[in-house]
Amino acid sequence: MTAIGLWAVLTPFRRAVSLAPGAANENMAVYRDQLSEIERELELGLIGPEEAESAKAEISRRLLAAAAHLENSDAKTGDSRHIMSLRRTAAVMALISIPAIGLGLYLSSGSPNLPGQPFASRMSAPTSGQKITELIARAEAHLRTRPSDIQGWAVLAPAYIRQKRYSDAIYALEQVLKLDGRKPAVLVQYGEAIMYSEGGLITKKARDVFSEARNLDKTLVKPRYYLGLAAAQGGKIAEALSIWQAMLKDAPQQAPWRPLVERTVKAAQARIAKGPETAKAPVLDQATINSVKTAPPKQQQEMINAMVQRLATRLETNGKDLQGWLRLIRSYTVLQRKPDAQAALKRAREIFSGDEKSLSALEQMATQLKLTQ
Repeated sequence: MTAIGLWAVLTPFRRAVSLAPGAANENMAVYRDQLSEIERELELGLIGPEEAESAKAEISRRLLAAAAHLENSDAKTGDSRHIMSLRRTAAVMALISIPAIGLGLYLSSGSPNLPGQPFASRMSAPTSGQKITELIARAEAHLRTRPSDIQGWAVLAPAYIRQKRYSDAIYALEQVLKLDGRKPAVLVQYGEAIMYSEGGLITKKARDVFSEARNLDKTLVKPRYYLGLAAAQGGKIAEALSIWQAMLKDAPQQAPWRPLVERTVKAAQARIAKGPETAKAPVLDQATINSVKTAPPKQQQEMINAMVQRLATRLETNGKDLQGWLRLIRSYTVLQRKPDAQAALKRAREIFSGDEKSLSALEQMATQLKLTQ
């Protein structure tokens, strides 16, 4: 790198400056020969005196011009020599100063005693002290050659979650489940990755995974907590409260997760105490609306889709909520998901069959949004 820098700096100094006086001397010799020739022709009578004087005058004028040009060339030659001297001085200074400055900076801010770290050796080095991106690259490189390494996939999945690469984490955990069987602890991780990918919403797929983990090992805490959370997201606050209270009953007093569940139980009890309306579908408060408005456009869309999905999931398990269905149908229409809006309308009609007042409200909504056939 130092050599390249020196080459770039020194190259302009190598351009030559012309030191020759040019063709001025040659021209003067030619003009003198021409004057001598005119004298000879005059003596031989080849030209007349007047013609000879006229030719001498013209040639003399050219001779004087050539002499003046030669004087200027001599002056420029002195300037050129001075320029070349300056260039040589600058080149020598660059040759000395660039390596000296570079070495000084490296010694003051670099790490001259640090050994080389080729990529291959870093990938085979101990994991302590490495950045998570290096660990992920190391695991990915390893799994490309040994895709059946269960431990490799198990190590990679949490790293993906830390990087918020939830789709990759789901794939990694699916490989672990396929290669090592459906172990309860891995199922919990799998369910969490699915939940994270949905913005915290526990979908039917995640709920089924947590149920499977709980059935395989009833001592696990996380599946029970998440199943309670799924019930709460679906509007079944009493069911969620029952699950969390059972967890506290079975848990020792020193359990590290106990304070969290106790706070969750108190919040659920407060919602139930305020009446059934508070257990219904979420009505967006101003803080939520502001958070959506201030988010980047892509994140806004993700937040809106997550909220609509939460409403749809709740209505799957707690369908007797007319306002919830009306909000869902309108949300699908605003998102330009007309087939989903029509499907939701059809499902709501089935649920409220025989309830003329509710059916009338659904038909008004369908007409307003042009969802009727």
